[in-house]
Amino acid sequence: MPSGKGFNEGRGDLQSSSSSSSQSSSSSRSSSQSSSSSSSSSQSSSSSSSQSSSSSSSSSSSQSSSSSHSSSSSNSSSSSSQRGSSWRSSSCMGSHSLIAGPCGPIFGLTRLFDWRGQPWAANRGSEDPTGGRDGPGTTRFWRVPDSPRILLPAEEGSGQPVGLVYPEEGCRTSPTLDRIHFRRSAHSRLLEGFLLVMRLKSPDFGQENKGKGSRGRRVETTCAMAPDFLENLTPLFLQYYELKEAHPGCLLLMQCGDFYEAYGEDAEVFARELEIVLTSKEAGKGRRLAMAGVPIQAVDPYLRGLIARGYRVALADQTEDPRQAKGLVRREVVRVVTAGTLLDPRMLDEKSHNFLVCLARGREEVGLAAADISTGDFLATEVVADLERLVEEGARFQPSEVILAGPSGADTLLREAAHRLEGACVEAPEYPTAREAEEILCREFALGSLRGLDLHGRPMATVAAAALLRYLKTTTLRHEVSLEPPRGYTLANHMILDSTTRRNLELTETILGRERRGSLLGTIDRTCTSMGARRLRDWMLRPLIEEDAVRARHDVVASMLRDPACTSEIRRALTRVLDIERLVARTVYGTAHARDLLALFQSLQGLPDLRILVSRLQSGSLLEQILERLDPHDDLCRLLSDALADDPPLSLREGGLIRDGYSPELDDLRRSRSEGRSWISSLEERERETTGIRSLKVGFNQVFGYYLEVTRANLKSVPEHYVRKQTLANAERFFTSELKEYESKVLGADDRIRELEYDLFITLRSQVAERAASLRLLARGLSELDVLASFAEMASDQDWVRPEIVEENVLDLEASRHPVVEASRQGQFVPNDCYLDSEKRLIILTGPNMSGKSTWLRQVALVAILAQMGAYVPARRARLGITDRVFTRVGASDDLHLGQSTFMVEMSETANIVNHATPRSLVVLDEIGRGTSTFDGLAIARAVAEYMHDKVRARTLFATHFHEMTRLERNLSGCRNFRVAVRENLDEVVFLHRIVPGGADRSYGIYVARLAGLPPEILKRAQVLLRRMEGESRRRHREPTRARGQQLGLFRASEDLEELVAEGEIPPPGEPGREPAAEGAARADAS
Repeated sequence: MPSGKGFNEGRGDLQSSSSSSSQSSSSSRSSSQSSSSSSSSSQSSSSSSSQSSSSSSSSSSSQSSSSSHSSSSSNSSSSSSQRGSSWRSSSCMGSHSLIAGPCGPIFGLTRLFDWRGQPWAANRGSEDPTGGRDGPGTTRFWRVPDSPRILLPAEEGSGQPVGLVYPEEGCRTSPTLDRIHFRRSAHSRLLEGFLLVMRLKSPDFGQENKGKGSRGRRVETTCAMAPDFLENLTPLFLQYYELKEAHPGCLLLMQCGDFYEAYGEDAEVFARELEIVLTSKEAGKGRRLAMAGVPIQAVDPYLRGLIARGYRVALADQTEDPRQAKGLVRREVVRVVTAGTLLDPRMLDEKSHNFLVCLARGREEVGLAAADISTGDFLATEVVADLERLVEEGARFQPSEVILAGPSGADTLLREAAHRLEGACVEAPEYPTAREAEEILCREFALGSLRGLDLHGRPMATVAAAALLRYLKTTTLRHEVSLEPPRGYTLANHMILDSTTRRNLELTETILGRERRGSLLGTIDRTCTSMGARRLRDWMLRPLIEEDAVRARHDVVASMLRDPACTSEIRRALTRVLDIERLVARTVYGTAHARDLLALFQSLQGLPDLRILVSRLQSGSLLEQILERLDPHDDLCRLLSDALADDPPLSLREGGLIRDGYSPELDDLRRSRSEGRSWISSLEERERETTGIRSLKVGFNQVFGYYLEVTRANLKSVPEHYVRKQTLANAERFFTSELKEYESKVLGADDRIRELEYDLFITLRSQVAERAASLRLLARGLSELDVLASFAEMASDQDWVRPEIVEENVLDLEASRHPVVEASRQGQFVPNDCYLDSEKRLIILTGPNMSGKSTWLRQVALVAILAQMGAYVPARRARLGITDRVFTRVGASDDLHLGQSTFMVEMSETANIVNHATPRSLVVLDEIGRGTSTFDGLAIARAVAEYMHDKVRARTLFATHFHEMTRLERNLSGCRNFRVAVRENLDEVVFLHRIVPGGADRSYGIYVARLAGLPPEILKRAQVLLRRMEGESRRRHREPTRARGQQLGLFRASEDLEELVAEGEIPPPGEPGREPAAEGAARADAS
C-alpha cells in the first residue's frame, strides 16, 4: 500500500469502495481472540467456495462475515493501532504501488484480513496503512486466514475495479490488472510480502468469451502472500513457493518423482478446471495443504486444457538424480507454457501459425512484432497509432497471446487493441529504448546493423521486436530463443485485406461456424505438407503487389502445368516430408524426442531425388531460389542414420534410442550386459543339476533383484553357500555371491546404458539444433514449392487460367466463376463477365434476392486476390492490373460487443472504405443504406456512389435494391447499369444467374418469400398490399409536384431524382455506353 503524497491524493474509485466497505465494518470486533479466530475461519471457507459460486453465494458470505464482527468502537480503534505497528515492524509495505481490479462478484467480499487474520483498514491520509481508526476515508480489505490468498477491494455487488494507485500519480481506473507489490527482504530470497498470482474471471466472463473457442480471457490478479504463511512449512513446500514467487502469473506444476504436483491455491484451480481429484498433503506441524497431481507422461492433455482456459503454466523439473541428492532434490522451472509459446504438436493446429504479438507505443506509431516460435517466423512493422489500423494489422496474425511492452501497459489504445485481437494479454515490464532494442537484436542475431532486416529507421518496430525477444527468454528459460532474424515490412508491401474483407469474402473461415471447410482457403488447399498449408494461408492474407513477383509465381505454375508427370512426382515426394519447421523448433528448445529426429531424417532422405525433379522444370528466377534452398544436408542425414535406432521409444530415459555401432563405449556396455544375462539365464539349469532340485527357478523383481527360488518341500536340499534373501508362504528365495556379482554387472550396465544413451541423444539433438538456420531455409523452400505445386494441381483439376498482369488499372474477366460455389456445385455454375477500368469504374447492379448478385460481387474480388497470390484463376480469360486494397461492405449485423447497431456497423464500414480507398483499390458494396428508412438509405447510397465515382475513382461494384440508383448512369460518365437476368413464366420466376446490361425494375420479393416457406395466407395478403401500394404510387405520379419542405412519400424517390435534375443539383442525363463485358453478357442473354 503506497504511503505519502501519492496515496494521500488517491481518490475516485478508491473512495467509492471506501464508503461501502466502511459501512459494513462500522461495529468493532469481539474482544475475545476466539471470536476473531472463529470469524476468520468462517471467512476462509466462504471465500473458498465463492470462487466457483455465483454472486448470490458471494453476497451471503459477505453478510456472514460482517455479522461475526461485533464489539465496541474503542476496541476496534485499539486493535487497529496495534496492527499498524505490526505492519511497520514487518517492513512489508514500503512505497510500492497498489492496483486493484474486478474481483467483487467472484469473491463476494470487500475487506482484507491482516497477516494475523484480522480485518484491517487502509487510511489514505496516513503513512500507517491502518490509520489507527475506522470511518470515512478508510477502505476495508479481507485476507483469508491459513491461505496465501488476499482479496482485493471492490464495491459490494458491483464488480467494478477500485482503481490504480501510484505514489506519484494518485488514483485511476485499471480494469484488467490487479497487483500488490511489497519490498524484497534483505535476509531471504523470498519476498516478505510474497507475490502469488491467481486468475480471476471478470464479471462478464461468460458473455465476453461466448463464441471465442479456446481463447478465453481471464483477468490476472496478483495477490500478496503473508510472511507467516510460510512459517513451519516442510522444505518441499518452501521450495514450491520459492519457485512460485519467481514466476508470478503462472500456475506451478512441480515434479515429484513420476508426477507433476500443484499445491495450495494452484491445486484448487488445477482440480477445478480439469476435473481431477483434489486431495491434501502434510505441509508441516499438522498443517495440510490442497494437492493435485498428474503423471508426467500424461501431463500434455492437462496442459492443453489449462492453456485453452487462458492460464500460464510453469513446469519445474527435478534437475538432479534423487539417488545422488543430499537432502531435498534440486528443482528448477525449466519452461513456462503460454498460449503464444506452444511447441507440442498436439496443442497446435498443423495448418495454422501460432503467433505471439508484441505492441509497443511510440508518439505517432505503434511497433508491432509477431513471432511463431514453433516455426521460427519473426516479423516486425510500424502502424500509425489508430485503433482500427492497429487491429486490422494485428488480426492478420490471429495472435494467441498479445504482449503490451512496458509503459504501454497503461495505454488505452493498446489495451483496447489487445482486447479486440482476442489473444491472452500479458504485460512485459521490461521495455527497452530504441538504442537498447537495436543492440539486443544485433547481439541476438550476430548482426552489424539492422539495415539488412528492413528495420533501420523504424524505432518502434525495433523496440517491439526486442521486447518480444526479452519476453520469450522468460518462458524458454534454459534454452536460447531460436527465431529467424526479424523481417521488417511495411503495409504497402502487400495487398491490404482488412478484417471486414477477410470475413465477408470468407477467405480463411466461414462466417457461419467459423470453419475452414467452405472457405476459400479450405477450397483451394491442395498442399501436401503442413508447412505448405501455413505458407498458403500467409500468401492469401498478404497477396503481392509487385508485378514481377506475381509473374514469377505464375511462371512456376505454368512450368509445372507443362510437365504434369514431373509435377505429380514432386507432389508425391512432398507427401513424405513432415513438418520440418516445427521439428527444428522442438529440437532447438530441447523438447524433441528420438522419434522427432527420426522424422527429420525421413524427411531429408528424399531430398536428393526431389532436387532432381525440380531441376527438370523450366528454370526461372523463383524456381532457382527454391532449388538453392533445397539443401539435402547429406552429412546430417548420415549422422542421424548412424545414430538413431529404427524404432526408438518416446521416453528418453528408457534406453533403446541409439543404434549399435555408433558408440564403442555403448557397444561394450551392451556386450557386458548381454553376457551377464546369458550367464544368469543358464544358471537355472546348472543349479538344478548341481542341487538336484528340479523345481528351482531363477527370477527377478525390482526390489530384490535376481534370486533363486526353492519350494518349502526342497529346503533340505539347499546348499550351504546359498544366502537367504526373502521368505514366502510356500517358498524361500536365495542368492549366491556369484549371482550377486553378475547381477551387479547386468544392472549396473543397464543403468549406465540408459545414462549413456541419454547423453548421446542430447549431444545428437544439439548437433541438429546447430543447423536450425539452414534447416529453416530448407523448410521455406519446401513450403513454397508445395504451394506452387498446389496451384498447378488446382488449375489443372478445375480448368483455371493464367491471369495476365498488366500495368493499366483494369479488371477484365471473361466467364469468371466463384471458386467455392463452383466446387460445392460440382461444375453447375453460371459464369459471368466483368469489366472495370479507370474510366468505366462504377457498376450499379440490381436484381432480386437469391439471383446471384452477392455471389458475383464476391467472385470478382476473389479472382483479384487469387491472381496476386500467384495462383491461376477460375475464368476463361483474365486481365488485371495490380490492386492495392480490396474493400467489401457486404451484409451487416449488430455488434453488441461494441454497442453498435446494424446501421452503425454498416456506416462505419462504409466510412472506412471512402476514407482509405485509392484509384487502385477494388471496392465491393452490397446493399448500402438498407439499415435505415427508405429515403435516408437511398440518399446515403446515392451520395456514396457519387463520391466513389467522382472523388475516390476506385473500381467499384455497387449492388442495390434501390432501383432509382439506375438513373445515375445518365449523370455519371463512368457508371454502368447491370442486372441479374430473370425469366417469368406465369406465376413462376426463374433466376438465370446471368449478369446482363440494364437495370432491374422489380425485386420479386414475394416470390422469394414463397421459396423461403412463408404460409400462403401471408403471401396472398402481401400480394394484395403490393398491388394497392403500386396503385397509390402511380396515382401520386399523376399529381402535381409537391411543395418544398413536404415530407417525402414512400414511393416517390424516382420523382425526387427528376426534381434534382430540374433543380440543377445533378448533371442532365447522358447517353449510356456499353463496355466489352456488357456486350458479351447481352449476347448470352439473347441466346
